[in-house]
Amino acid sequence: RSVAKTYAQFDECWTPGGATVYCSGTLSGVWLDGTAFSGIRFIDRFEVVNNLLTRQEVWNDVAEIQRTL
Repeated sequence: RSVAKTYAQFDECWTPGGATVYCSGTLSGVWLDGTAFSGIRFIDRFEVVNNLLTRQEVWNDVAEIQRTL
C-alpha cells in the first residue's frame, strides 16, 4: 500500500564523464495485506552525466523479508 525511505548515507564518486551517487538507508511502510513493515535495507545507485540522470539501479531486501513471512 505504501513505502517510505529513511536515508542514512549519501556517497558520490566524480569522474571526468560525470558522477555516480549512492543513497542507502531503510524502507518502511504497509504491505498490500495491511501489515506494517520497517527496517528493510536499500541502496539506490544513480549515474549523472551533464546534470541528467542516465542510469538508476535499485537494490533492497524486500524479497528476503517476504520469504520469511
